Amino acid sequence: MAVQNEILSVDNLLDSGWQNLRLQKMELALDIAQTLSKHYPEHAEACFFNGQVSAQLQELTSAKFYFEKACHLAPHIHQWQFALLNILLANSQKTDALRVLNNLAGLQQLSARELNKLGLLYSQLNKPELAVQQYKRAITLDPNNHEHHYSLATVLRHCGDLIQAEAALLKATELNPNDVEAVCLLVDLSKQTLEFNQIAPLNALLAKPLTPRQSVQIHFALAKTYEDLEQYPQAFALLETGAKIRRQHLQYDVKQDVDVLSAISESFDENWWLKGVKQQSKMDIKQVTPIFILGMPRTGSTLLERVLSAEPSVYSAGELSDFTRLLTEQVNLQFGDKVRSKRQFIECCKDINFQTLGDKYIHSIKQYIPVDSQGIRYVIDKLPFNYLYIGLIKKALPNAKIIHVTRDPMDTCYAVYKTLFQQAYPFSYDQVELAEYYVAYQRLMSHWQSLPDLSMLDVAYEDLVQTPQQIGEQVFEFCQLTWQDRYTQVQDNRSAINTASSSQVRQAIHKNSIAKWRKYQTQLSPLQAKLVSAGFTCD
Repeated sequence: MAVQNEILSVDNLLDSGWQNLRLQKMELALDIAQTLSKHYPEHAEACFFNGQVSAQLQELTSAKFYFEKACHLAPHIHQWQFALLNILLANSQKTDALRVLNNLAGLQQLSARELNKLGLLYSQLNKPELAVQQYKRAITLDPNNHEHHYSLATVLRHCGDLIQAEAALLKATELNPNDVEAVCLLVDLSKQTLEFNQIAPLNALLAKPLTPRQSVQIHFALAKTYEDLEQYPQAFALLETGAKIRRQHLQYDVKQDVDVLSAISESFDENWWLKGVKQQSKMDIKQVTPIFILGMPRTGSTLLERVLSAEPSVYSAGELSDFTRLLTEQVNLQFGDKVRSKRQFIECCKDINFQTLGDKYIHSIKQYIPVDSQGIRYVIDKLPFNYLYIGLIKKALPNAKIIHVTRDPMDTCYAVYKTLFQQAYPFSYDQVELAEYYVAYQRLMSHWQSLPDLSMLDVAYEDLVQTPQQIGEQVFEFCQLTWQDRYTQVQDNRSAINTASSSQVRQAIHKNSIAKWRKYQTQLSPLQAKLVSAGFTCD
């Protein structure tokens, strides 16, 4: 009877706990969690409940502890392992997350939707080939679900298998002609022609009830189509409409970004920089050398990354948020109670422990390197926004190689304007705001370049596509790598790409994108006027 009463007590506590958690009554849920932890520390569901409460309270270390214990006590409940996975990823513990993910992938009783989730997680961990396997398993179980075919296509595209990606997208649109994502991705996948394009399906979708996001996607896809068909007035009209809709639904003030960039220049001045030179000289050489490729988006960073990653000792981890995340963690650890604004955050960054930051960054990026890789000595981080932190990067990682990719101002801004980004770059949907941000970016880059002995290489996109071997040799010399002429054959590089240009850079290096903005010189006059007034040459 005592055992039965104990079980009832646990069940009653859990029923009440789950109800309070659903109602977001966190104080009551936390009280119950603490009671369960004290009296029933080996009860599997009690541990899982504690993990959920900790996760809700953003206590990620505690959540990980309880989820791991729950999964150990009840390894047959595979749904709990998904919760553990989410916490491990939130903690950026990629090695542990991959271990749990591989364990789940070995199970046979997973549903198609769970397999789709595994595919997404593998993709997020930069394991596209394993993601493809899970999506194909999902399709086998549920062949008429268009979402699985679309998910498969996105990863095949990143892997460079554009033919199979197209086949998967055509299947997705066959199963669901209203799949806006699939139809628009078909447009992005290849150059549209008079014989093969998605104009009719896209126009049919425009006639249906759409969310603002869907409307924007369709307008951008149609704009890309008409540009491919060299029907430039129609292309720009559609692009401008899409950009205006997107801008209307953003809460954004470019002046705040401009102020932040100006504050960075003021705070990390020459006095701050020189004060840290001695600290740099004491740092040990790291086992892995980071290569940061940075600058404005759409300037050729992916193309340069393809050239560099052709070298066997170089691994590209893609666009990483690790430096920003670890910098934020370090500031919060040392000055958490003092940070109330972006300006205060910037000021606190001046006095953090840069050696600790550098060590944590190296540890973090090592997790991206495949276990079976041999001889990797360099890891590429090509997040464009890292240009904000150049001085901080060099203090934390004095051996890091920083490559700044540049491009003609008008070509840069037009390429940004015509790209529909998922989340970032809110300044890109209005010509004047785009110009204002570009001017602020250039001012900050000029500041970083003015700091004495800050080693950084500028690479112009136009030079890279016109004289790839010459620029390649310069880049490899800067990175202390041995150059091979075959590295310019980027179309032969089969590694995955998870950026907006993942379809374009599967082609051989070409010059077709130079001065493309001139097709729209009249339409881009607000952008041009703003840049000219700031002193840029835009002839």
